Amino acid sequence: MSNINFSHRLFNPLLIACLIMVSILIGIGVGAGYITLSMLILLFLAIVFTVLIFRSPYIGLVVLVSLVPTVQILPDIPFFSSFLMVIGGVTLVSQIMQSIALHKRFHLTSKWMYLLTALLIIIMLIGQLRLSVAVDRNFFLTFSQLGILIFLCDQLIISKRKLEMLMLIYILAVQISALSGFFAYLGNLNSLLPYEFRPRGLVGNANGLGIHLSVSMVMAYYFIRNHDSRPIKFLLVLSFIFSGVMLFISGSRGALLFYIPVFLYQVLNDQKSGRLKIILLILLVAVLAVNFLPTKYLDRMSQIPASLMGATDTVGLRLNIWKVAIDLWKQSPVLGIGPGMFYVLTNQNYSLLDRSGLAVHNMYITFLTENGIIGLVIYLSIVFTSLILYFKTISLAKRIDPTWVAMAVTWLSALFIQLLNGTKANGSYDKIQWLCLGMSLVLWRLVTGITRLKDHSRKEKQEEISSNLSKEKYLK
Repeated sequence: MSNINFSHRLFNPLLIACLIMVSILIGIGVGAGYITLSMLILLFLAIVFTVLIFRSPYIGLVVLVSLVPTVQILPDIPFFSSFLMVIGGVTLVSQIMQSIALHKRFHLTSKWMYLLTALLIIIMLIGQLRLSVAVDRNFFLTFSQLGILIFLCDQLIISKRKLEMLMLIYILAVQISALSGFFAYLGNLNSLLPYEFRPRGLVGNANGLGIHLSVSMVMAYYFIRNHDSRPIKFLLVLSFIFSGVMLFISGSRGALLFYIPVFLYQVLNDQKSGRLKIILLILLVAVLAVNFLPTKYLDRMSQIPASLMGATDTVGLRLNIWKVAIDLWKQSPVLGIGPGMFYVLTNQNYSLLDRSGLAVHNMYITFLTENGIIGLVIYLSIVFTSLILYFKTISLAKRIDPTWVAMAVTWLSALFIQLLNGTKANGSYDKIQWLCLGMSLVLWRLVTGITRLKDHSRKEKQEEISSNLSKEKYLK
């Protein structure tokens, strides 16, 4: 009832005022010739989503997560860095307003995690203020958004059902992105350039697609092993196979190699029987993938051991970049050279690196070089805090329900994928990584809540039994 009253008292007047303002702005824009038909459609969709998100902030989080692996379909928005920023902002405002109106307290599951995140945002602000030249990204704004994402996860995911729905939507979004990449792959099979037949999907790059595919396979495994609906299980088996084939086709050697130990970790922590079926499913994926792969790709994959041992191919390039990054870090070891400055300095001075337009390709060295020892220590502290929460959740969940164990192992596995791929890519501000960090708070809160309820129920039953025994003795 309170939700209905809140809606009528606050939402409707606010939405009406917003609609009036938007209508006036649209009228001015159309009259001046600044607004086209496509922009009108975009504005209409934005209004619809705003209304839905104000009614249920959880929808905003779902939309945000679903758009991460399909980011290439998003249009540019004037005055904003991305469409995701707008959705996140609307979701945050609606959640805060709803909590205030309903007198709900905010969940602060781990104050230490929030403190560390706030410190990292401050470090980014200090680094941004220290910059003498413009960089291609506002890192203070970027990490503020990531901190908001952790906050929204903690506030909006209040049940296993909502958590599973978020996972299913993400898997679907990854499949759409991968399907787009598959059609592009078929169109480029005859290309002579090795990178052209690597599908990028709607993510924008093949390595990024490979990471999303790995995470979607981790989540699909959870549903295959734990969901009750046979149709959903069947669809997720197909999703698992398709994602596995596309992981091979993406050509992301790191994503493929890092998925293998994570998959083994997930299987070994699976408390249900029938794990042999999953291993056979993986072998089926490998067989199907090999039939789809061109000879050029197979040659490239077979060169992995030699590339690692001899530091050739992109491995050698990365080693050279890391050496340059460490040399730059030595100029300012405490606070670093400033966020985004590696790209700027190597572009300005070809004596540092004989190629332009390259990032560090290692998020840990990136943090060290650009944000110094302080930035790296704070970031690693956030990661370790999340890992501790995951391991504590898994240990506690074994007392209540193996499904909760599987859920925690799934999200921990997804985080492992992000952290391992961070050794070869700049994933420090990837939203999926910070979603995984936020889910450690969610799962710890939910599992501890369930444990307390079960312990309380068990205590009440014991007291009732003791009371009955006392009565029986008295009657005798």
